[in-house]
Amino acid sequence: MAVREGVRRNMAELGIDPGAVARTIAFAIEQPQDVEIGEIVVRPTRQG
Repeated sequence: MAVREGVRRNMAELGIDPGAVARTIAFAIEQPQDVEIGEIVVRPTRQG
């Protein structure tokens, strides 16, 4: 139980907003055909 609550607390404090992930995906999709994005790393800017 304590571990589960700790994970929930960390996600609430450090989790990435779904809208930010959606904007990242949209950015990749919107690139011209001569641009390849082979890898995307998305991380929160806040640290615990």
